Amino acid sequence: MTTTAQRAPRNKGFRSPLAPHGTTARAKGRPQQGISGCGCDRCAAAARRYDKWRRLRNGTGDTLTVPAAPAAEHLRALMADGAGWTQIRTALNCSTSTISNILNGTTPRVRRATADKILALELTTVLAGRRTTDATGSIRRVRALQAAGHTCKIIGDTAGVDHTVIHALVNARTAEVSRSVADRITTAYDQLATAPGSNVRAVNRAARGGWPDPTWWEDWGGIDDPDAPESEPAGATPRYLAVAEDAEWLERQGYTRTQAAERLGVTRDGVQKAISRARKRQQREAA
Repeated sequence: MTTTAQRAPRNKGFRSPLAPHGTTARAKGRPQQGISGCGCDRCAAAARRYDKWRRLRNGTGDTLTVPAAPAAEHLRALMADGAGWTQIRTALNCSTSTISNILNGTTPRVRRATADKILALELTTVLAGRRTTDATGSIRRVRALQAAGHTCKIIGDTAGVDHTVIHALVNARTAEVSRSVADRITTAYDQLATAPGSNVRAVNRAARGGWPDPTWWEDWGGIDDPDAPESEPAGATPRYLAVAEDAEWLERQGYTRTQAAERLGVTRDGVQKAISRARKRQQREAA
């Protein structure tokens, strides 16, 4: 039996086998390695077929290669949102050097097929697992903003997150998101939750899905808790009702609304909104 020590050392000049005759690869050779192309009849015919096909594609505008800039921009956006090199490489079935060359501009043009594959990548398929978090809070936030009348485009633009990610969250097509995406959505939620939107279609969609709006989550809490209910628990008192009742009781004791708010640990505007909502609820129940 031959041991490792007995094996002959690998030839440093070793090269992988050449492509068979009758192929474009054999016709072109390997100029970088000093291997000339083959000029036999079969290889020459293969080269002519390829050139004819390439000219036809170029003549119809369906070129074999396209500018790499759009693909590079999409890759950078994916990586900024938490996509990993390994996940991207696996999804594209290409080498790391190919991705690197596209990103750093070494390759100004890429094959159309490669560019199409890159542009078709969605963040949810290439997220780096070690940088992800549960998507429950993000899903509930984008749905709540829809209930408030905000479109996916507005939410995405405010968060600085690609619209495809927002759509995936609205439709609950992903169980995890990158931490950076979750943070951006939380920031956008804080900005938009108190600014009512005007898109009726978004509101109707949220109504069909039974998605609570930002006010509901403010009252009940637990937006990031997967076990928290998404509908009003039976027999429970919403926070705004408790605030309204306590504030009105304090006012009957001689406190001003501002003083009542201070005692309750909320703002005067918060007390005013709570009382207004409580009265509207009473009117609905009395109707």
